[in-house]
Amino acid sequence: MKAEGGKSISFLPVGLALGTGFLLFLTFPGAVGFWPLAWVALVPLLLAITRVSPGRAALLGVLAGMVHYVSLLYWIVIVLGRYGNLPGWVSVPALLLLALYMSSYLALFCGLTSKIWQGNEVLGVWVGPLLWVGLDYVRSFLFSGFPWQDLAYSQRSGRVFAVDEASSQLVVIDARLTRVQPGPGWGGFSTVKKWMRSRGSRAKRGTARLS
Repeated sequence: MKAEGGKSISFLPVGLALGTGFLLFLTFPGAVGFWPLAWVALVPLLLAITRVSPGRAALLGVLAGMVHYVSLLYWIVIVLGRYGNLPGWVSVPALLLLALYMSSYLALFCGLTSKIWQGNEVLGVWVGPLLWVGLDYVRSFLFSGFPWQDLAYSQRSGRVFAVDEASSQLVVIDARLTRVQPGPGWGGFSTVKKWMRSRGSRAKRGTARLS
């Protein structure tokens, strides 16, 4: 799509952010609980934030976070309604406000990571996980608590017990996968499709050599 003045507008970053929110929903226990998805769940969001300004990256973080946290904390509406006798017009906004607060940490991560990544990709790969774990730690006791929302808890079924270490490893892998992507000439869906096709053709050639 093109805006006035010939500037191209891509909705791909928004779709990628929504994709990460949905993948995180599928990853955590209580929903589908398919823990292996955590190893790639952040890749769509990281792909999105590395090609936009830090401010827009932060907004994409809020979007991904709202999808993730609303789906993860849906039970708050039930608890407030059933045990607190609060009407829906109170409990639903309460859930949204809490999800927005939790998403602010993801927004901060995305904004800072975007700025670092655009300056030095290698530095972004290694600083990003440290930033993620640090924000997880702050969120675990500041205002809300909810330490069980750390990314590592998605690996409960995978028998991963060192929470901070597991979270950092998950983000490292996601960040390193993000570097396996097209270069600066990122052209939205067409570029991603070309990249996926090239990956598929390489996989077929590798399979042919083995057979």
